[in-house]
Amino acid sequence: MNRLLALLLFAAPAAAQGTPTTTLRVMVVDSSGAALGDADVRVAPLGLRARSNSDGQSLFSDVPAGRLDVKVGKIGYAPQTISFSSGAQAIDTLRVVLAEHVYDIQGMRISAAQHPFVQEYERRRAMGIGTFITPKEITERNASNASEIFRQVPSLRFVPVPGGYGIRFPVVLQLDIRGSGECIPVLWVDGQRALGMEIDEIGAQDILAAEIYRGAASVPSRFTTNGKTQCGAIVIWTRRNGADRKPPR
Repeated sequence: MNRLLALLLFAAPAAAQGTPTTTLRVMVVDSSGAALGDADVRVAPLGLRARSNSDGQSLFSDVPAGRLDVKVGKIGYAPQTISFSSGAQAIDTLRVVLAEHVYDIQGMRISAAQHPFVQEYERRRAMGIGTFITPKEITERNASNASEIFRQVPSLRFVPVPGGYGIRFPVVLQLDIRGSGECIPVLWVDGQRALGMEIDEIGAQDILAAEIYRGAASVPSRFTTNGKTQCGAIVIWTRRNGADRKPPR
């Protein structure tokens, strides 16, 4: 008994010390050095996630010292993944610079502000196919998360995913046994297919307008891949594509 007590007392100081931790501050800026708010910041392999504030900063407390991968993304900018070794100091600061995306479409090299897909928003809306959410409606909804913008659209399902919600379309399975299921719509952002992205990975403040097409038959041909689509599409236009200079009504 005395020997066991002695061993516990000997081990106690090491256990009390624990693993050194730090507060990690991630500062997100653009190529000119201006702060970028509402950027998605993730710390792997810890599973931590936050959005940068108006000063471009995200704070993560009690981060264990050691090797980390910091992943930063924002609509309209090329994502960055930076390997970083946190230390034992009170605050570790990591500055991440995001470069603006430049699109290459049909042999033309253009900036997001000149994106040709934006010009066709009104033409598709006039055709009456699909559901359209206008800039005025998005402003009135004053959403904190992107998924909240779509809550008033009927026949959508919202499923929990890491960091928020994803949107699913309900489908009816007309097989030998009837039943219901759900399908993942294809997500397009500023005319580019966003593979594997969920709606809440987009900042609500970044969204200018949206188009929802339920069912493969209703999806415009330019929002299909090789003439095919799974079960529908959600098309997002962001404020960074320049459409807000002359926004759809």
